[in-house]
Amino acid sequence: MPSIKIASGYTGPGGSTIALANLTNALNAAGVTCTMYGPHDWHLDRCRAARLEDLSLEVDDRLITHFLPLQRRPNVAIVLLASHENGWFPVSRIPRHWDRAVFLHEAHREFHSDYTGEYLLIPNIREPLTAGDKTGVATVSGVIGSIEERKQTHVSILRALGDGREKVRVFGQVSDHSYFDHHVAPLLGPRVEWCGYSTDKQAMYDSIGSVYHSSLGEVACLVKDECHATNTAFFGNEQTAHEVSTMSNDTIVARWIDALGMGSSVASRAAPPR
Repeated sequence: MPSIKIASGYTGPGGSTIALANLTNALNAAGVTCTMYGPHDWHLDRCRAARLEDLSLEVDDRLITHFLPLQRRPNVAIVLLASHENGWFPVSRIPRHWDRAVFLHEAHREFHSDYTGEYLLIPNIREPLTAGDKTGVATVSGVIGSIEERKQTHVSILRALGDGREKVRVFGQVSDHSYFDHHVAPLLGPRVEWCGYSTDKQAMYDSIGSVYHSSLGEVACLVKDECHATNTAFFGNEQTAHEVSTMSNDTIVARWIDALGMGSSVASRAAPPR
């Protein structure tokens, strides 16, 4: 059976890495061999993964590329471009090395309206989170995401304090230490708690009643989706105005498998012996 290979130009901390790792795990769980390749190490323990330099392609492979400005189409069966960016990776200006592009929602596609090739709309896989008991955390807010200027972490903290939140918990990995030192660290104190990167998302959302998000650039905010799943109030900005998808993970996986031309292979593997 052909395998799926996801090749990304960025696999450091961030929403696109999490989303593609979740997709890798979901495809493997569906019975399809899928490996994620990237130049950074952050993805390596989050799914079936390897370094980008170890990627080798066979003619019957199915390839998903992300944030890779390849100059020509690789010699494989099918190539899909997984777009997770707006201005940082303008699809219409990248040498077309794919058969179809995959955008996350209609507003995302509209941003790339200069691109006139074939495309699909497939949202991100959602993690298994549940709505927890918010008793006692109504006045506790969270700021979630990598700590960097683009995310405007300090703005979210100040918004939450300005709205009268008694406590603000800051979750995330520091991607820009200079930004953290100059803009976030001075705000830490009795009302603003530095929590670092959380590996237990359910516990993180159970500990807060709301989330503030002030990113300067966002396509499909995973945090907004997670707030929806956990009944956590979400206060975003114009960058996070997109609707939360109601598509099930099973349907999302099925759309990827069909787009990669592997529907019949998966069905035959799942069929009981006669």
